[in-house]
Amino acid sequence: MCVEAGLGVYEAQMTALLNRPDAEALLPAIDRPVLVATGEWDAWAPPDQHRAIAARLPRATLRIITGAGHMLPAEAPEAFNGVIAEWLALAAPPT
Repeated sequence: MCVEAGLGVYEAQMTALLNRPDAEALLPAIDRPVLVATGEWDAWAPPDQHRAIAARLPRATLRIITGAGHMLPAEAPEAFNGVIAEWLALAAPPT
C-alpha cells in the first residue's frame, strides 16, 4: 500500500501525523464507550501510550494483543476481530 501510494504521499502523511494538534485534553470529555487496542510489540504507539490514553477516557476498554505490533488487522486479524467483537458485545446498549 505504501509503495503504491509513493514516497510523497507517505511523507505528507507522516508530516501531518507528527504535526497534528494534541487532543489529550479532550479525552476526559468523551463519555462514550471507547475501545483502545494495540499490540504488545507496537513500537510506533507502545502499550504504555495506550494505557495513558485509556486512563483519560471515562469509559475506555483497553486491550493489548499479544504477539502483534502496530498493524493489528494485518498481524493478528483473528485476535483483533475477537477483541472488537467482545467490545461490541459489552458496549452495545441493552435490548
